Amino acid sequence: MISELTIRNLGVIEQAHIHIGDGLNALTGETGAGKTMALTAIQLLMGGKADPGKVRHGAERSDVEGIFIITEESPVAQIVAEAGGTIDFEDGVGELVVARTVPAEGRSRAIVGGRTVPVSVLRNIAEHELTIHGQADQMRLTSRSEQRRALDAYGGEAHDCAMRRYEEAWRQYISCQKELEDFDAYSQARGAERLALQALVSKVEELDPHIGEDDALKQRALRLENVETVREVLVETTSLLDGTTDVEGASGLIDRAAHSLSRLNDEAFVAHEQQLRDASVLLSDISRELSEHLASLDADPGELDSIYSRRSALKSVQIELGMTIEQMLAQYQRAQERLAALSDPQARHSELEQELKDAQTALRSAGAKLSRLRSKAAQALEEHVTRELADLNMKGTTFKVALVALEEPTPTGYENVEFRLATHGAGEIAVHKAASGGEISRIMLALEVTLAERGGETGRTFVFDEVDAGIGGETALRVGQRLYTMSRASQVIVVTHLAQVAAYADHQIVVEKERSEAGAVTLVRSVDDDERIGELARMLAGNDSQTARAHAAELLSGISMAR
Repeated sequence: MISELTIRNLGVIEQAHIHIGDGLNALTGETGAGKTMALTAIQLLMGGKADPGKVRHGAERSDVEGIFIITEESPVAQIVAEAGGTIDFEDGVGELVVARTVPAEGRSRAIVGGRTVPVSVLRNIAEHELTIHGQADQMRLTSRSEQRRALDAYGGEAHDCAMRRYEEAWRQYISCQKELEDFDAYSQARGAERLALQALVSKVEELDPHIGEDDALKQRALRLENVETVREVLVETTSLLDGTTDVEGASGLIDRAAHSLSRLNDEAFVAHEQQLRDASVLLSDISRELSEHLASLDADPGELDSIYSRRSALKSVQIELGMTIEQMLAQYQRAQERLAALSDPQARHSELEQELKDAQTALRSAGAKLSRLRSKAAQALEEHVTRELADLNMKGTTFKVALVALEEPTPTGYENVEFRLATHGAGEIAVHKAASGGEISRIMLALEVTLAERGGETGRTFVFDEVDAGIGGETALRVGQRLYTMSRASQVIVVTHLAQVAAYADHQIVVEKERSEAGAVTLVRSVDDDERIGELARMLAGNDSQTARAHAAELLSGISMAR
């Protein structure tokens, strides 16, 4: 709901700060005083078109600012967060500041929660917070989607469940349809994919690579490339260990040293003797292993060529495929799995066809149930709104809800919803073509009251303009009473010329012109008690006479008791 509205330099309004309360708010004032600009301000906050021509003469720009009361669970909170704005919540409730600036020249600017945003963000917020019913703002009477939403809102919980089932069936149907279409559209591509996957599998199987293989081959090649150096070192090392014809080796010298110590037959040197013998054994083992390496150097003279060839093959395939060996093996595994899925395209096509048929059957069933519930809800809505119209001085006018069957299903069902009017035995005509501006507002009032009684949209702000056009007396009282009924669940703002309507309001706001030597200035102020009786007297009799005031006081008292 809106709690405050600030206007600067918009049309005839130089500056105004309006407090808007809960319940029913009546905006009154003489014709030409500037009530339209107050509505224009609200429309700007809803993301309406910015008209530089409405900037007050002599001013550089118009500014409109609104403070909305938002709950933390409201979809608006998420919209604001996604737009980068902020709302400070306390106990789950916060104030959202929305502003719009319209320069005399240039583009308008929108601000939400302290952040500059596209105007579309204002429209998104308005979808959840505001509904304006005026001669140019009757979306529910001109938009088929809005008419369908209104009917569905009237349907109740069972209707809502049927809608959700249909929406789920529709999503499944579209998913199956797309999957089959993609399967058919890409049959040639799948053939090419299959050939490419088979080529990859064949190449990898032919190469038979192993993770780490290239590094192992590289190390082996380095050893073979330095085989002569290795040979010389190994020959020299084994000679030093084992000795030659002319020189005794390290192993023999250590054996002699151990034998020499043993001659002492002294326990003090037994440990040293054993250590020398252990060292002799270790050197013998080392010498044996080095001799084996030396013997293997000439075991396969063509091994180095084989290593070069293998490494070249590995490198070539890696370059060709643009993959490491690890990636190649992973792709090989995925390729085998994908080939298994592509192995029988005809069977898969038949499977997808059956899935689509099943989805179509489920969609028809869900659609048929939704259509039945819509037909039932349409009949009840017709009767309810028609009764309301009769009480709003539109007797002889019958409200009709037509369900126009469609050849193909849509995301919202198998029919379009059209609101129509039949007057005095005439044929049915679309509502917005069959009614005047004032009648349209009353039709919308009847519709909104009907939805409210069925637990429809609550917590919104509804703005009604011209709802009292062409009526008076008892009908005006009925309009006021219905606006008041709506305002028990939602905030309602009504622009009215009738005291009978304004008297039902919880809060009355007066727009008036004050003339001075400097020119006319439009003022906006809340009135209560004696001031309110004076304004109601003006609305009743055009003056503030004692008789008019007495009549106004009587009207206000009578309505207060009737509530």
